[in-house]
Amino acid sequence: MRHQFPLGRAVLASGPLDWSIVSGLTPLLLTLLGLAALLALVYGREPRWWQRWVPAIILATILLSVGIALFVDRVWQPFPDTLPTEVVVWIGVILGAVALGLVRLFRRGGWRPKLLAGVALLVALIFGLNQINRVYDQFPTLRDALRSLTTQATPLKDVTGIKPLVVAPAGTYLSEAWHAPADMPSGGTLTSASIPATRSGFHARDAWIYLPPAYQATPRPRLPVLVLLAGQPGSPSDWVDGGDIVSMMNTFAARHHGLAPVVVMADATGSEFGNPMCMDSRLGKAQTYLSVDVPTWVKATFQVDAAASQWAVAGLSYGGTCALQLAVNAPSVFHEFISISGQDQPTLGTVQESVDKAFGGSKAAFLAVDPLTIMKTKKFPESHGLVVAGSDDGTYRPQQRKVYAACKAADMHVAYEELPGGHGWQVWRPGLERNLDWLAQQMMLAP
Repeated sequence: MRHQFPLGRAVLASGPLDWSIVSGLTPLLLTLLGLAALLALVYGREPRWWQRWVPAIILATILLSVGIALFVDRVWQPFPDTLPTEVVVWIGVILGAVALGLVRLFRRGGWRPKLLAGVALLVALIFGLNQINRVYDQFPTLRDALRSLTTQATPLKDVTGIKPLVVAPAGTYLSEAWHAPADMPSGGTLTSASIPATRSGFHARDAWIYLPPAYQATPRPRLPVLVLLAGQPGSPSDWVDGGDIVSMMNTFAARHHGLAPVVVMADATGSEFGNPMCMDSRLGKAQTYLSVDVPTWVKATFQVDAAASQWAVAGLSYGGTCALQLAVNAPSVFHEFISISGQDQPTLGTVQESVDKAFGGSKAAFLAVDPLTIMKTKKFPESHGLVVAGSDDGTYRPQQRKVYAACKAADMHVAYEELPGGHGWQVWRPGLERNLDWLAQQMMLAP
């Protein structure tokens, strides 16, 4: 069965699932309920409750939340940036609520106090988890939060096949040659596939692919391709869930008679917490996978434009760093890039840690593929890029400014943009959406 997605958000019924849970009345109401739930969990009349249980739980919660932060940031190090302080605080609130709730549930008493404790615990958990969600803005609504459970992919075999092509004459936009047929589907199609790592041997998870309405028409236009990368930790499906890529691209397509890039959300890490630094090293050949295996498979599977000028790469955080790396290390594959909240250098911690883990101590091997090092001696006059950062992102905004300066010095056609927000989807989502028109112009899709 083919799953088509309607054009844009406007067609969705407005209701509780579409109310914002990151701003406005709903999070305010949830905050009031959450605080009331926490008060209910901490309230007690017995002196021993206040003298023993409450101080012990608060002390244990503080020590455990700080311990978790130290373990994640200094021992485990699943990602290069540290946990935000506000996230650590809300982790502590959640742990404290769980401890208080469990103590109340297992203490002596009737079923009514236990029921009240259970309800209060549930409300406090929802409150704490949504506060963390508000930091990253990953799920703006309940519908977004449920999308990962409800999104279904159309089988790949149902969207492949050969059709007559509409090709734009040289020097003209595809939109000038394309005329949408009356029977064109009303929305794009989402499919998934395991892209074989033929050359790289990279252990990649399944990719998600968005095909715009025009691709399903007969004849179909020869469309450009956008390779879209997630952060770390992360998954290719992050752009489907947190990024709402289907609605985003459908809205763009609705303004361009069904035209939009084919979007390939490929795996750049190999696992949720993997970090091969988007390089070819002893950690895996991520660069070869993304610059050779993925394009080869896409061109063989779909009727897309094979010219490098018609291929772009974009990503957020780790994926933004990776987009820059691919634009610099594989400019014959990707002429356009968008780096959103990326770093100035791929890293596993310190430079020495990165060199040791990925290249066995050879700093020369690391610097040979480091984008800012390469751009010191090599020019890229045919490359076009956008460097995007959050205005409140104290860690990555300065690094993105450094990236922008290096790109300018390397003769790239590049622009810098700051958006309101920190290191989260409040920047990542509009960082792509606001720049789709720019991308369409670069790819000669539409003026």
